[in-house]
Parts: sequence; structure tokens; C-alpha cells
Amino acid sequence: MRWRNGTFGAPALIAVLTAGCAKTADVKGRVTLDGQPVVGATVLFVPEPGNAARPASGLTDSDGNFRLTTYRSDDGAVPGAYRIVVRKTKSFPEPDPKHTGKNKPRERLPRIAARKEEKPFLPPIYGDPAKTPLRCTVPAADVVSLELSSTSK
Repeated sequence: MRWRNGTFGAPALIAVLTAGCAKTADVKGRVTLDGQPVVGATVLFVPEPGNAARPASGLTDSDGNFRLTTYRSDDGAVPGAYRIVVRKTKSFPEPDPKHTGKNKPRERLPRIAARKEEKPFLPPIYGDPAKTPLRCTVPAADVVSLELSSTSK
């Protein structure tokens, strides 16, 4: 083995960079809330205790569909058992352009208070890895269907 002129360096670098990458399985699914697609939600597959896999995540589209990413875009998830966390936050309205940059702290207080009073878009149980009832084993036999209910607490 030579250390000069990159003879040894390039293969060693490639081996180091790919050593932690496990094979992934394609995972796609759909998120609904009370039968309606959930748009713009983050879907996170958190490995169950004992599963040394990396977490995988995806974002739902306009039909509630998602594809998971672990290492590269849409590459799926490492095989194993996962808890599924689904989160979505409401977007805040755009600030009034005539007040941008000129607001005094006292003028911002009502808007800040209004933000604190907003409820989450999805029931909190789906956003807590310790409490979520959603589970999946990868590779999944079919499209992962996450049917959420607004009555869950």
C-alpha cells in the first residue's frame, strides 16, 4: 500500500464514508386525519429500542403521500421495527407589510399571545415518540397507511 499520490487515500476514504450506510428498503405511505389527507406533515420513523437503525423521515404532499429518506432523498428506511411520529404545525400568517421592521415590543404582544393560544394541527399523541400508537416494521408489505383520528388524546 502506498500513501503517496492518492493511491491509498481514495479507496480508504470511500470505505470510511460508506461504512455506516446500511441497505434501505423503499417505504412510502399516506397520512390521513379523519379520512382526509394531511398536507405538509413530517413523518418520522424512530427506531424501537434494540433496533440500531437510523431514523428516517418524509414530508407529506398535497394528497397526504410520503416517501422516507434515511441517507439520500427517497431511499427508504433501514430494515427493523419503528415507532412512527407524525407532526404538523400551523403556519403563521404573514406579517403586515406596513408594520414590518417598525413594530415596537408593545405592538407585538397581542400577536405573540395569539400564537401561544393556537392548538396543534394533529393530536399530540402522534407527535410524541414515547406515546405514539403508530408502529411499522420495515420492509413494509405494502404502502404504510397512517389513519389518524382527531379524537385521540
